[in-house]
Amino acid sequence: MQTLGKQLAKIVSVHIALIVTIMTLIHTISISVQLEDEAQMILELDSSIELAQFEGWLDSNILYLEAIKAAMEANNGFEHLYAFDDYFAKLLEANPYLVNILIGTQNGDIVSAKEIDDENYDPRNMSWYKGASEVKGLYISEPYFSIASKEQVISMSMPITNPNKDIVGVIAINISVDVISETIDDLSGLDDVKFFIMNERFQIISHNNAEYNPDEEGLTLVTDIGDYESLRDNPEGTIVRTADAQGNKQISVYTKVPFTTWKIVASYPTSMNTSTVYFNIIMNIVIGIAAVLIGRSGLIAATSRYISPLEEGIGALTQLKYGKLDIDTSHIDVNSEEMEVFVESINDISYNLKGYINEISTTLEQYSEGNFVRNCSNNYVGDFIVIDESLEEISVKLKDLLVKIAEAGVVVGFGSTQISDGASLLAEATMSQLEMLYEFKNNVRKAMDNMNSADENERNEAKEQLVKLIEAVLWDTDRLIAEIEVTVVVSEQNYATSISLAEHVEYMNGYVARFVVD
Repeated sequence: MQTLGKQLAKIVSVHIALIVTIMTLIHTISISVQLEDEAQMILELDSSIELAQFEGWLDSNILYLEAIKAAMEANNGFEHLYAFDDYFAKLLEANPYLVNILIGTQNGDIVSAKEIDDENYDPRNMSWYKGASEVKGLYISEPYFSIASKEQVISMSMPITNPNKDIVGVIAINISVDVISETIDDLSGLDDVKFFIMNERFQIISHNNAEYNPDEEGLTLVTDIGDYESLRDNPEGTIVRTADAQGNKQISVYTKVPFTTWKIVASYPTSMNTSTVYFNIIMNIVIGIAAVLIGRSGLIAATSRYISPLEEGIGALTQLKYGKLDIDTSHIDVNSEEMEVFVESINDISYNLKGYINEISTTLEQYSEGNFVRNCSNNYVGDFIVIDESLEEISVKLKDLLVKIAEAGVVVGFGSTQISDGASLLAEATMSQLEMLYEFKNNVRKAMDNMNSADENERNEAKEQLVKLIEAVLWDTDRLIAEIEVTVVVSEQNYATSISLAEHVEYMNGYVARFVVD
């Protein structure tokens, strides 16, 4: 069995640990939710910024293309296409983003700022020409390999119309995929958010990692650089959980690029959030351990001050178990109102028990000396009232018993007198009976002598009568002796029996005497 102080220390330590654990869980959940919300907010903001900047870059190139188109349509430049070779070359030098400017006509003619080393090159078969002709407006192509610039490019093209609004050709500007990648890379890394552009077929158009950009072999699938499958199943603007090529967990969202089928994908790593959560858990554990140690130390100090007097009081009460009623409480430090009540209770218990036991001892001693009158000097309370009632009942019963014994003594004395008188009468009767028996004996002897002198018939008859008489006397004598024994218990019956015996013996003597005379 542990002491109260140790039990309190254990309970407090457990409660502190539970409280810290609950606080850690609540704080961890709160931080996790907060970090998740913060990550989503960062992702959404950076995605919006990236989309806005990319749209701005895209719009500037579209405006540039529209300006060239408007100049050619205003001056009927499509009628003198080959006069624009030098003009396109100067425009190309002035704009570092462009890798080529070219025009294709419905006749298959081509004008390019850069020479195209392919005699069979027909612009009408190119995607930029077909796309603009079909949509009759702005068309942005998928990345492809440019023969003129010898690199992967995308084309932004628009149809050229005559005054009758008939399409007479298509003008296009080629932009290197690397330029788009640089634009993406400029924003990637801001707040640890990474970007890339993909088309509706989940093929990468541009990535900040040049390894994944389109090359001569074609386009890389998004699913080849990580787990982005959840993007396919959710609408635009939905934040989903993904993983990069290294398996690092992240959250991602995509937004559509205007005028294209492209989607800008923004991803934010959650490893930092996880690290923050783990750090928070470790810090809370350290704080919890420190709190337990500090709380335990404080409790030990408090126990030493407040529990020690209680333990001393319990030790004082333990003395009652060994029969010591005079309990000393002067050494107990009364440092609280509760301890004051506790010590006073111990003193009251000691005082009352001593009073009760001393009175019980004195009362029993008086009873042993024959004094059955009880003098009560203590006020019995609670369950001790039973002791008071028991002592009082003993006193009453002892006094009643003494009265009954006295009355029984009188009765016994009277009975003894009667027994004594009966014994005297019995003795007198016995002496009389002895004398009668002696007389009877002599009479019998004389009768025997007389029978000897009589004739034989008379003797036989007398003999038979005598035998019967003797047998009767013997039987009566045995019966009377038994009755005499009973008279020892009942004197009056003894006396009557003695008289009866005497009368019977006297009668027999008379009968024998008569027989002798006859």
